[in-house]
Amino acid sequence: KEYNIKKHYMTNHKQKFGKHSCESRKVVCDQLKKKLFQQKSLFTNETKQQEEALLASYFVTYELMKAKKALSDGELIKNCAIKMAEAFNENKVGNKFQTVPLSKQTVTRRLEDISNQISNNVKDIIANCSYFSIALDESTDVSDTNQLLIFVCAIKEDFTIFEELLKLCSLHSTARGVDIWTISGFVGFLRQNQITVPTLHCIIHQEAPCAKSIKLSTTMATVTKITNLIRGRNRSLTHRKFLTLLEEMDSAYGDLLLHTEVR
Repeated sequence: KEYNIKKHYMTNHKQKFGKHSCESRKVVCDQLKKKLFQQKSLFTNETKQQEEALLASYFVTYELMKAKKALSDGELIKNCAIKMAEAFNENKVGNKFQTVPLSKQTVTRRLEDISNQISNNVKDIIANCSYFSIALDESTDVSDTNQLLIFVCAIKEDFTIFEELLKLCSLHSTARGVDIWTISGFVGFLRQNQITVPTLHCIIHQEAPCAKSIKLSTTMATVTKITNLIRGRNRSLTHRKFLTLLEEMDSAYGDLLLHTEVR
């Protein structure tokens, strides 16, 4: 090894450094060390800036997700941040904002990463909690597609309660509550896997007993008559007058609320 090092020095560096004495060699060696440290610092600072830009990208994506905004709004936020930095005469800050990746494709990937991280955190909490329960709720969206919502409630070891939406999935076959809950449904699946847990089929809404025990035919006839008077055919003038009345009375609703079949 000593021979190889000596040969390398004689071949490549003797002409440049052979003329130096012991003291001058120390000075040159210190200069080379300082230059190497500066190069390392440059790479370290560049890596740190990239990490900060990546973290800022995740922060913006998370705020877009919470506000339910379009993923393409990330570029708009970036341009606004750059303009604000220029207005405050902070050109260095503006240059940092320009390094934050916020394109639609990038924000989409960030959103998937955040979603996977949240999902893994929920699974870890369920796996390590003392007790947990799940609730299933089926609803129909505006496209007449049945959606099954799965909620989880867990009690941690420090007795703190954790509640979160675990999953939202579409149902493409029969989606009645009895189908989800009977032998061929969720309870049957638990029994097939030898899982015995207390189950509750449905919590009765307080409106259901009221509607069954009270005769509301007269009331419904009056409500239907009033609704048709305001929103029936060829009632545009009456509808406009009704909207004006609501505006003058500072009503909580700006129009007549109508029934919908979406559950």
